[in-house]
Amino acid sequence: MIAKSLVQGLDAAARGLGAARLGVAPLSVPEHAESFRAWLASGSQGSMGYLTEERLDPVRRFPWARSAVLCAFPYDPEPGDRRTLLPSIARYARGDDYHAALPPLMAQLAAHLEGLAGRSLRSKTFSDTSALMERDLARRAGLGWIGKHAGLLTEDSGSWLLLAGFLTELELPASSPVEERCGTCTACMDACPTGAIPAPYRVDARRCIAYLSIEHRGWIPREMRPWLADWLFGCDLCQEACPWNQHAPQGLQALKARPEYSNLTLSELIALPVARYTALFRGSALKRATRAGLRRNAIILAGNRKDEACREGLVLALSDPDPVLRGTAAWALGRLGGSASPIQEALGREADPQALREMREAT
Repeated sequence: MIAKSLVQGLDAAARGLGAARLGVAPLSVPEHAESFRAWLASGSQGSMGYLTEERLDPVRRFPWARSAVLCAFPYDPEPGDRRTLLPSIARYARGDDYHAALPPLMAQLAAHLEGLAGRSLRSKTFSDTSALMERDLARRAGLGWIGKHAGLLTEDSGSWLLLAGFLTELELPASSPVEERCGTCTACMDACPTGAIPAPYRVDARRCIAYLSIEHRGWIPREMRPWLADWLFGCDLCQEACPWNQHAPQGLQALKARPEYSNLTLSELIALPVARYTALFRGSALKRATRAGLRRNAIILAGNRKDEACREGLVLALSDPDPVLRGTAAWALGRLGGSASPIQEALGREADPQALREMREAT
């Protein structure tokens, strides 16, 4: 009974911090461990080498831990003004970086647990920052169920949620998992334009727009560039299609879109000096893509849009120190047409083999 009252006290405190719900998960190896191993073996994680089997058993890395306390925080579900670049950024990344914003809240919650328990407790906070299967822990903590797009789903907030929590040495009563409620719906799978969800609950990162625009470094293959369509960072298509996401509540204020992102232009991003990049994306999840990645993505969007306003910036990018940006700019100018002369000039000074191929194919 005492342990149950501790969880009730935690739940009240978590809601005061803005969490939509709280639950407790046991630290056992998940039942889908073999599926995860098969997913890794297939290479579906792409270049995300940090996704390893180590995540299956948190006790191996944190032998002192006995329970995981999980919280789900809603973020802003507003689509954004289509006249700006804001809708080209996945909604979770439009405000402050949740990796930085949520762990301090979890530290407060862990301290609250110490107060309730009347003694100091060892803990470890996380929000997509530790080698843990956070979505599975959230499912086992009763926060929601895993949707066919492999994201956590809840009845009241859909999947517009960010997860955070902490491990504790205290053994707390586990919450009851909730029943899956996707039924026969395949809206998320049908909405993916690249076939990145080939089967329910299975995502092939190598075909995922979010992976390509955030995690993937260097060249994006020519045939995949149109996949980005109008996405600069991330992708929300599978979530936007989900029926459970149609009436999601407003999210934490800290996670709401930064006003300055509404004024961004592709031309500015294609150039993006280091100082401007640092100032604009300080404390933002967009830094995950790196300055080179954001510029590469902006160049691809300019090509996909055939945006004449970006022509000058694309021509300047033909002289960039980065061969990926030089070659991708040539591709984008080829999509715009009428840029044979500057591309030919760039060809005369180009030494990188891949950039050379891009320039030749663009003329």
